[in-house]
Amino acid sequence: TGMCNELLTKLNWLFTKKKLPTSLVVSKLNGIGEVESAGVLEQLKWIHYFIVINEQKYTEICKIINDDEQLYNYLKSDDSDIGKFFNLLILNHGHRCYREAEMRQQSWAQDPTPILQNLRMMLNDRHIKIDKPKTPSIGNSIPYSEYFLSFFYPLAKNGIRLREHTKSLTIKLQNQLKKAYRILGRLLCKKLLLPNNDWDLIFFLKHDEIGILI
Repeated sequence: TGMCNELLTKLNWLFTKKKLPTSLVVSKLNGIGEVESAGVLEQLKWIHYFIVINEQKYTEICKIINDDEQLYNYLKSDDSDIGKFFNLLILNHGHRCYREAEMRQQSWAQDPTPILQNLRMMLNDRHIKIDKPKTPSIGNSIPYSEYFLSFFYPLAKNGIRLREHTKSLTIKLQNQLKKAYRILGRLLCKKLLLPNNDWDLIFFLKHDEIGILI
């Protein structure tokens, strides 16, 4: 906390007194790289890229683009770079989803529909550009600010990486709990302890209510 307060104080001084341009800070923090959450979009871009540069694959995928099941099976079983990147995406980020804190929300590995929808939208435009990461440069700046930013921006970047990695691990753990609740819900249905064979009702019960049922 003390270090953060000191950093904020110094940044405020640089912006107000030394007229440090905000573009300098942006350029330093741009292209952090290895941020786990950014890997989803990056891998989707590469899947899109390998599809559009291959006329045969592009034609085949366009024929089944609106059928989620066929599209998923095609990408999953493809032995080219398209399939490799798709399977890597599911392996590395399949535990994630939208509304990740919602226990009822299925992960992308269980329901890849959101991934397929994003890919479908990207394929509406074959013209894409994948930028290679650029090494940020301070350029001509105030000597003190150059020293200050050169010292602190690696700390800021590492902090962002660690934050995103920790978040991903937390979501991965939560995803295991989601799976466990679904298994318990199905077991309760088999025992006829949930009405209408609706295992999804498990998410609407308190723990003490589940204990009573069991």
